[in-house]
Amino acid sequence: MLQLKSNLILITAMILVISSCQQTPDFGKALSRKFNNPSLKHLSLEEVAPFLEKKLLKARNTETGTLLAAGYHNRSYTPVFLQRYLPGNGMELLLEHINAAGEHGLDPVIFRPNRLLELMDTLQNRKALATPEATAEMVAELELQLAGTLARYSNALLFGITNPSKIYPRYYTDTGRPDSASMDRLFNAREPESWLDSIQPVRPEYLFLQKELARLQEPAENAAVDTTSGGTLRQTLVVNLERLRWKTQPDSLREAGKYVEVNIAAYRLYVMENGKPVLDMKVCVGEPSRRWQTPQLNSLIERVQVNPVWNIPESIASREIMSLAAADPYYLENANIDVYRNGEKIEDSRKINWDEVSGKNSAYRFKQRPGSKNALGKIKFLFDNQSSVYLHDTPAKAAFDKEKRAVSHGCVRLEKPLELARALFGEGPGFEKIKSEMSKKDPEARNIKLPQEIPVYLTYYTFHINQNGRLQVFPDVYGLDKLVLEELKATAIFPAKRL
Repeated sequence: MLQLKSNLILITAMILVISSCQQTPDFGKALSRKFNNPSLKHLSLEEVAPFLEKKLLKARNTETGTLLAAGYHNRSYTPVFLQRYLPGNGMELLLEHINAAGEHGLDPVIFRPNRLLELMDTLQNRKALATPEATAEMVAELELQLAGTLARYSNALLFGITNPSKIYPRYYTDTGRPDSASMDRLFNAREPESWLDSIQPVRPEYLFLQKELARLQEPAENAAVDTTSGGTLRQTLVVNLERLRWKTQPDSLREAGKYVEVNIAAYRLYVMENGKPVLDMKVCVGEPSRRWQTPQLNSLIERVQVNPVWNIPESIASREIMSLAAADPYYLENANIDVYRNGEKIEDSRKINWDEVSGKNSAYRFKQRPGSKNALGKIKFLFDNQSSVYLHDTPAKAAFDKEKRAVSHGCVRLEKPLELARALFGEGPGFEKIKSEMSKKDPEARNIKLPQEIPVYLTYYTFHINQNGRLQVFPDVYGLDKLVLEELKATAIFPAKRL
């Protein structure tokens, strides 16, 4: 039995060796036919591999290069992509997609198609390939350029050209980036046409913006676009197409889940369920000053606090509260604000000489009691995040009548907080308890946990598709469009820095 098993192993190994040898001449023949060059006919995969490995060692200083090097290492440096893209019209199809990259708001030069064409022309020149070594090296270079072009184009559509965490000052959203798993999918994709079709983003908003970008070439159609921002419409479309390519929300959640999305630039909040908005309201967001900008983030709303206590941040206390207290000795009392020193409540804050208190790093702390004067209103929605921001009610309702509502210190003020509670809790005991607590004459802070945590996304898009199916563009209140544009331009100007 052991002898039989050994024989089977030996036979299997021989079959694999024979199979590998049989594949080698097919590779050379495919090259020869593609480039009409007989000198390529007898080139083997094994001859190309060492040159490919050597070139990949130099490409490890880029994100794409590192991932490609690992992919080839796991495949013994076999020229995978030439084997798949040489037969049929795979190469031409890839170049066709790249030449149409403008449909995505991208410059084709980013993907270096000209270098690919130059190498293809060289392989057609029989005099340029003087030795077998020179031939193998040139084919390795073509494989590497094909892989780099394909990877850059694929990653651009699947993840975006830019990395928002590196260009935005306050960005805490989990965002997908190219990794070994995505590179493996590229290496394992055997049909060029199927792969190139599969990476086209299919979010309805993305397809809509693509159509709007195409319509810019038709001036008569531009009347259907409602623009309210500075800058060019094309730039707005290009930037937001890039944002939509970033992987910030699971597809399954967008299609069949419930989540809250705040669009900072639009000053609006949406509750989305099964891909459709079930609640839409105005919000106020952080002031444009970088210190007070509402951050971009994702988290989970886990509970609400009814009749909240406002633990006033030191930054607000030192810049505003102390000045108001110094100007009016009754301000703190009238505003229901308690003062603490070393954890002990001060019974009469009027005795404090605020003119002698240093605002920064002061020993005093401030809390505003629940009630009608509380800056957080009657309810706040809590979720874990690095910036200590939350969604909350407000007694300052007049701000919702303004067109520009970047007026807060970073948190998001809600136009209809009770409706948000209803959308998250649903009708039932939880929501009824919230209503009851909010209506009490002697309010006390109460924490009420959601039956199920709800994802929340604080986003920044300078466009919206309104109910009439028309494009609405918003002012770039934080100047973030400009940052994305600058990074996109830098990528196009210096494509040689990236494999």
